[in-house]
Amino acid sequence: MLPSCYHIPAQAQSKRDWASLIEARGNVFSFRQNAPVEMYPYYVSYDGPRTIAPHFHGFLEIELVLSGTSIVHIGGREHRARTGDLFFLNDLEEHREIITAARMEKLIIGFLPKVIDDALTGSTADDLLGAFLLARPFSVKAGIVHFPDDALARITNAWLSLIHEFSAARHDRIFHLSTQFRSLLSLIISTAGLAAKSESPMAPVFDYLAAHIAEPTNVAKAITYSGLSKSHFYRLFQRASGMPVTAYVNQVRVEKAKRLLSATTLPIPRIAAELGFTDAAYFHRVFKRIAGMTPEALRRAEAIRRSAATPMP
Repeated sequence: MLPSCYHIPAQAQSKRDWASLIEARGNVFSFRQNAPVEMYPYYVSYDGPRTIAPHFHGFLEIELVLSGTSIVHIGGREHRARTGDLFFLNDLEEHREIITAARMEKLIIGFLPKVIDDALTGSTADDLLGAFLLARPFSVKAGIVHFPDDALARITNAWLSLIHEFSAARHDRIFHLSTQFRSLLSLIISTAGLAAKSESPMAPVFDYLAAHIAEPTNVAKAITYSGLSKSHFYRLFQRASGMPVTAYVNQVRVEKAKRLLSATTLPIPRIAAELGFTDAAYFHRVFKRIAGMTPEALRRAEAIRRSAATPMP
């Protein structure tokens, strides 16, 4: 049972709030362009057993399991979820879930990366390290941590406090809510031991790019994260990735585009926009150069492959 000191919206109200902020196109969910906020924290409970179909989010998401068990598939990897598990989900990463318990409860936050970045307006090393550490868990391959009961209680209380404030603020205290959210995320990261700095100066760069892959590439900020001079940065990035920054970003974007073309019915211009391409024609050129075929050709080929793999009745 949730503590009575917090006002947590009922499921029906949460669904209405979700629909007002988030739009669905097929199995892809994104914040509406005119949404007054770019984050949404909420509590949800499911009666099981049940299956949550494969879907994508055009934003980052954190999920904390309060009770129940499930089998979670994230980006093709399978995980057995239980009470105390927390998942970091990157944007446009396919995931689905099979809830195996009679009841499952979760705390969830969906948000855009700029919610982290916007308030870090300073240019000190501490500011930049803070932004890197807050975004870093979303670039980690596993993206999963487990909290024992005492840590779970602390994080749950901080999370419920954020939901309480969010539901009461009516979006008129955005800066306050963003600050409270970053405090929660900092608590999660420090409690999980995810704040250790990497020895490689390129690690924060790849982490930053992974968390902001759907946004225009900010090479200047990536250089600042690395702490290197501009010329040294370009040399080390080329050595670490085997290609220039723009080529690397386009490579990652095209791989995500392939999955969206195969697993969704999103129009191709929308996929281009979701992945940070402001020019659909440029997206077509980049995609064909990297994938060896046009987006339309890949989608047709995937449809034929799925049709051939479907057994006859």
